Amino acid sequence: MREVRVEQTLAAEVKKAGGLCRKWVCPGYRGAPDRIVIWPGAIFFVETKTPKGRLSAHQKFFHRVLASYGFDVVVLNTQQKVRDWVDAQAGAVLKAGACAGLISSLSARHTKGFLPEDIGA
Repeated sequence: MREVRVEQTLAAEVKKAGGLCRKWVCPGYRGAPDRIVIWPGAIFFVETKTPKGRLSAHQKFFHRVLASYGFDVVVLNTQQKVRDWVDAQAGAVLKAGACAGLISSLSARHTKGFLPEDIGA
């Protein structure tokens, strides 16, 4: 299995579960995780690998830096692990349903005027 398949599965499953999954391109910095996954009230940095894939020294360092700032970094190396992780995260979001509505209304208020459609992009 190729890493791109794991990454595509992640993007599709997160979207299906109602989250955001964005490719993270970090020019000038080696080792940045592949994706940023955003759920109401939570942000995860996700590294995708093949089942035999290993983290490079740069990736391990970058992951430690993100963890030192309080962020969770997840490494997923199979499509099934992606599905299991997304299911667990989506379940946590549903449990925090009341919080999700609050976050949604706050987000709408704080992004007004800054979204692409607001600036004609």
